[in-house]
Amino acid sequence: MDALIKLLSDSEADSIKVATAGSKLVFSVGSVMLIASRLGKEFPDVEKLLLAPVLANDQKLTVDRAELRGALRRVRINADATTSALSMQASTGKLTLTSRDTAGNKAQETIVAAWDGPSRSMVINHGYLDQMLAAHPAPSCVFALGKDVGKRRTPLLLADPGSGTTGVITQMSVSKAIGY
Repeated sequence: MDALIKLLSDSEADSIKVATAGSKLVFSVGSVMLIASRLGKEFPDVEKLLLAPVLANDQKLTVDRAELRGALRRVRINADATTSALSMQASTGKLTLTSRDTAGNKAQETIVAAWDGPSRSMVINHGYLDQMLAAHPAPSCVFALGKDVGKRRTPLLLADPGSGTTGVITQMSVSKAIGY
């Protein structure tokens, strides 16, 4: 797609020709011809791969969206640039966000949250969380978490049934994140 976009944006041609030849797509723009192969495999079932495992998550973490976004902006300043790792520690009545960089600098902030399960630590990519929160339309976020089994870390689910918005973030391996 990148090659096609560049070809089309650089072209001054008045017409574009498109054709198929077996498993190939042929684009002709002026004197330039681009041939691309179609994917030979069926696209994976996203619902089965991502949503099915997290729909069974039964632990709920509720937090104010604006408070979480503000704390995230302040804490992520010290996140490692390579991993973008951010630790979220849920405990009774609060959520603590922590980031560390390779030089040992640390940022931490605690906000009010509804959590009645045992203390729980999650390490995620702060950029993914920020994008998820930007797309989430509700003022409150209810994350659904499942139980971690051995080294398998359960993804976090954030859904807004009213708008149909659903987001899933996989947890990072704690051993790959800086200082967690």
